[in-house]
Amino acid sequence: MEFERINEDTIRVDLTNHDLAERGVSITELMGNQDEIESFFRGLLEEADEDYDFLNKSDGAVSFQVLPKRDGLEVFISTRAPDQAMMEGIMQSVVGNQDEDDAHPNDDVSSDLLKSY
Repeated sequence: MEFERINEDTIRVDLTNHDLAERGVSITELMGNQDEIESFFRGLLEEADEDYDFLNKSDGAVSFQVLPKRDGLEVFISTRAPDQAMMEGIMQSVVGNQDEDDAHPNDDVSSDLLKSY
């Protein structure tokens, strides 16, 4: 599991399937069990707070954005509502972490789809 501060209000957590297994959960279980979801996110939040003194900067409101990946999950924890700067930071983190070797030939949008009719 890897934590990365994106900005003052946001931390990215990269979890592999192995990390999830160590916590005794799977992606499927997280999507279907409310108690499991709350416990899982509470644990992530506590770890982020230990490493980054994260919660002292918030009014108590926290949001989680979860992105499934091939080998696990990417979770963004934010202490305020998403704004343009935060979303750009998240997108840069997601796009900037992709290997060119992982690029798929269909990843680019066809110019035909971008035409205005």
